[in-house]
Amino acid sequence: MIKCFGSEVKNIVFACIPASSAAKNEIRYKEFAAMVCRLTGAINAYDHIHVEGERLAVHEKFDQKKLQLVQVIEFDKEFFKGKKVLCFDDILTKGFSYARFALQLEKLGAEILGGFFIGKTQFQM
Repeated sequence: MIKCFGSEVKNIVFACIPASSAAKNEIRYKEFAAMVCRLTGAINAYDHIHVEGERLAVHEKFDQKKLQLVQVIEFDKEFFKGKKVLCFDDILTKGFSYARFALQLEKLGAEILGGFFIGKTQFQM
């Protein structure tokens, strides 16, 4: 982050895209986000994003309807307003989670600088 953003990193919010449950999110990101921010000087968003659980949603595709559990995420709206945000996820597959997360933050008034990922899913044909 320091190589990419230099001294501006102190004005950047580091936001991890939540895992599928509150418990998994805490295990995966609480200490990690704190360490990244401690080492870089970035602002930690961990305490401003909460996984509230799951709810049933109806998804329609062509002529079919499917019930599916979807994640409910609560954001500290005032915290993100006007902030520059760098999103993080462990694995990038198709980018849908990143896109949805970034869009939600933009709706709160954040400026999304981009996303960092540890790895990318490889598909074999």
